[in-house]
Amino acid sequence: MSRKVDLVQIFDAIAGFVQSGPAAFVYLFFLFGAFSRSQAIYWIGRYMGSFIMTRGRPDAGWRLRVYDKIHADSTQRTIAIVRRRGWPMIPLSFLTVGLQTLIQLSAGVIAMPWLRYFVASIPGALAWALIYTTIGWAVWAATFRAATGSPWALLALLVLVVGIVLWRRTHN
Repeated sequence: MSRKVDLVQIFDAIAGFVQSGPAAFVYLFFLFGAFSRSQAIYWIGRYMGSFIMTRGRPDAGWRLRVYDKIHADSTQRTIAIVRRRGWPMIPLSFLTVGLQTLIQLSAGVIAMPWLRYFVASIPGALAWALIYTTIGWAVWAATFRAATGSPWALLALLVLVVGIVLWRRTHN
């Protein structure tokens, strides 16, 4: 029970900052988040691409989970798209939900040069931060409040997430 309270308190603190903080600082907060996340995903892909080439399939742990994700049909299709379309896919990925992680991971797996990736991510991160500084955060906040305000909404959200995970595991 205290974990739920802690998460709610953390969310309230962030929401308070986003809703009442100076717009420039809120924008920078989201911009930092966008760059941090994209770089982390790129470097995980880069590491795993190198790991796979030098050591093959991992035995267990998070490397095996990432290896399996990289070899899933959806990721293989995304890798093919990034190879075919190149760096313009990077800024566009910031405007998508679901494909963003796959595209950034794929850029790392195919060893897109870091400087090219970084420069390509700048307009995407700028746009993502602007979206979340304005309407994006409001949508997430309303969803979170609806889920945590009602045990039935939280249960429905949990069932939806479990359903999606199970469906993806059986269809990949």
